[in-house]
Amino acid sequence: MKKTRIALLVAVTLAAPAARAGGVSIFGYCKNVPPGPTIASEVSVVQVSTQLSEMQTSLSETLAKVGQSLAAEQKATSQTIATEFSHQNQVLQNLAEQKGVAEAKTRAAINEAPINQTELACDAPSFGAGVQVGGETNRVLTQDFSATAVSHDISYRRSTDATQAILAAPVTAFEAPPVFPKDGTLSTQQLSDAVIWSNAVTAPNPLPALPAGAAGSPGAERYAAALRVNVARLSVPQQTLGLIASLHSPTIDTGTWADDTWAAMTGSTNSTPPGEINGKISDSALVRLQVNARYANPGWQMALAQKNSVGVLREIAETEALRAHIDYLRLRLAERRTAMLAQIASQRANEAARQQAGGTNAQEVSQ
Repeated sequence: MKKTRIALLVAVTLAAPAARAGGVSIFGYCKNVPPGPTIASEVSVVQVSTQLSEMQTSLSETLAKVGQSLAAEQKATSQTIATEFSHQNQVLQNLAEQKGVAEAKTRAAINEAPINQTELACDAPSFGAGVQVGGETNRVLTQDFSATAVSHDISYRRSTDATQAILAAPVTAFEAPPVFPKDGTLSTQQLSDAVIWSNAVTAPNPLPALPAGAAGSPGAERYAAALRVNVARLSVPQQTLGLIASLHSPTIDTGTWADDTWAAMTGSTNSTPPGEINGKISDSALVRLQVNARYANPGWQMALAQKNSVGVLREIAETEALRAHIDYLRLRLAERRTAMLAQIASQRANEAARQQAGGTNAQEVSQ
């Protein structure tokens, strides 16, 4: 019993150092394990805390600087972006305006006749109004020519007075027919010459006026009748010449459309179309300008090829209106030409009848 206790005590005593040294006894055997961490002293804990605090302060300062740097960079970047955006926006606006102008020019090139400009469409009301006023002025001028011719036919007391009047007239009135001016429009001097010329060629030696004291006698009555018939016979050709002269008179206010049309045809912006005198143009010169703006203008062919259906229909309508106007002028002249042919035919028939009657007249037969 005593020996057993001694053995147990020895075993416990031997195992104690192993336990203190980090060993673990399992069923009397010791197994070595790594030693545990060393317990920090109070001094080391303070040092570590100070180092951590310094690191936090340094990190905060660094982060603050980084943040400031990022903020400044972001602000600069934002300003750069805003400036660039504003620039690009202005560029887009400029492009949009240019696009609008280009579209307007394209529409003009396609739809506005006769060449690539919108002036004719914009000035269409003034164009129409000018033609209306010009047409009315033409009619008034035609009547004035007729009235002047009638006064010419009966104003002379002697037949030689007409000859003296012709010799005293300006030579320019007889150098060339002034009713057909070179540029299509009569000047003031040419208009005066046209009156002299038309009177001279229709009645170069008109019958003088019947003397007041001769009225009442049979001879005076026959003379008065012949004078009246002569004036009537001359009225148609004189009015026809008056119509031609009025169509060449500056009666239509051009405004801007005539200059624009001529500029489009010639490419020049500092010239006026032929036939324009002091801002006015004649009906004849206007017709020639409208025809030349199309038929005789190569640019019109190119512009016509670019037109869409609306532009082509507009051009057809304008061309047909021009054709109708020319047909109307042709009708007015045809009426007068027909009247003169009828007059000539009746005069010849009357002369033939008198010859067949053996030179007698109704008065001789009644006697």
